[in-house]
Amino acid sequence: MLRWVGFVVWGGFTLSLALYGMGWSAAIAAVAGVVWTPGAGRWTRILGVVAWPLGVVAIPTVGFAEYASLTNAWHCRVLGYTDSKAPDDCAAEDLAEGVRRSQSRETVFSPREHLAIHTFNHGMALGGLLVGWPEVASETARMSWSSEPRVVHQDDFPMHSVVVQRNVRQAFQKAKRQGPLKDGERRPLDLGAVHWTQVRTESTHRELRTALALEVDDSRLSGEWVRTGTTEQLLLRWRGTITYPQGDVSLVSWPWPTGRVRLSETIFYGMQLDGEMQPFELEYQWEVDAEDPHLPSANSGRL
Repeated sequence: MLRWVGFVVWGGFTLSLALYGMGWSAAIAAVAGVVWTPGAGRWTRILGVVAWPLGVVAIPTVGFAEYASLTNAWHCRVLGYTDSKAPDDCAAEDLAEGVRRSQSRETVFSPREHLAIHTFNHGMALGGLLVGWPEVASETARMSWSSEPRVVHQDDFPMHSVVVQRNVRQAFQKAKRQGPLKDGERRPLDLGAVHWTQVRTESTHRELRTALALEVDDSRLSGEWVRTGTTEQLLLRWRGTITYPQGDVSLVSWPWPTGRVRLSETIFYGMQLDGEMQPFELEYQWEVDAEDPHLPSANSGRL
């Protein structure tokens, strides 16, 4: 049973490399994967085991080189397609291909490239899930397979962030200075844009998780302080648009001897232009008891 699981998982990984156009990497992975092949003979398994060290050596050489070449070509093609400013390492032929496709009203990517990028996108989502960022993983995967324009969660996930807690507390204190509420009264909270630009790498995992999921251009908080009988609550909402921006944008970009290695958001913007990825409005709604002792003071928490 374990061998079948390994065969399926490794086979999917090998296929994704082939779809992306990383031929040599896929070939090495295929040889290494024979150790998982059900019914494989002794010498076949030995061949697979020998291929594993070769695969480890191939990652920073063959693998990074193939990934960098293809990703950068697609990245630059999108910049040419959208007539955006390109970095110095963009090849003229890649920019020209983007211009040609735009002028002839073709899609940015071919059907095979669409499938390859979708596969890569789901691989990133799986990675986010494995490192403990389920919200980021969900948003990433949803861009590929859902056309739902608006998604609403009844969840206090944004409230896990010290940044959000601080903004809510400050707005609540300001509202209380106007006097107590009467039964049935609703008073808006002075909230608005919220961003995590000061979140550093040494911040808590929870803070980083929230920032990665919710840091978008139109990230906003809103809410009301309401009273029903003797119960007082804060009804809160976070809204933002999950989308990929236009231009030369990469989550990761670092030089490598075999070519600059990028985790390019520009490629995913190209997928949006082709209608293959769909931006959507995300909303979180939740309630907080106005007397909740866990609601921190405005000055608590450090980033």
